[in-house]
Amino acid sequence: MNAERRGSRVEGRGSGVECRGNEAPPLDTRPSTLAPRIRQRLQPILLTLLVIAVYLLHQDFWNWKRATPLLLGFLPPGLAYHAAYSILAAVTMAVLVKFAWPKHLEDAAPT
Repeated sequence: MNAERRGSRVEGRGSGVECRGNEAPPLDTRPSTLAPRIRQRLQPILLTLLVIAVYLLHQDFWNWKRATPLLLGFLPPGLAYHAAYSILAAVTMAVLVKFAWPKHLEDAAPT
């Protein structure tokens, strides 16, 4: 360790962190520049996979010939599936608007 103990204070590399006994100084909690770069690269990939998954879920070939059992006593399975799918599609669009909306469009002044 590149630090010299003087009393209960650990000095070295500009830490200036108080320690008691054999206690280790706290880890550096500054935000890493690596995390934003990883998120910046993964975000388009994950959003693309989300859109592909939603698209594939739209092709509900497993409900084509099934009319029973009725959900809630009146709703055919295909219609219930598409109701749930519509909610999923709306959530997907909200996620896309939040994370993939081009920022330069918001900065442009209306003409």
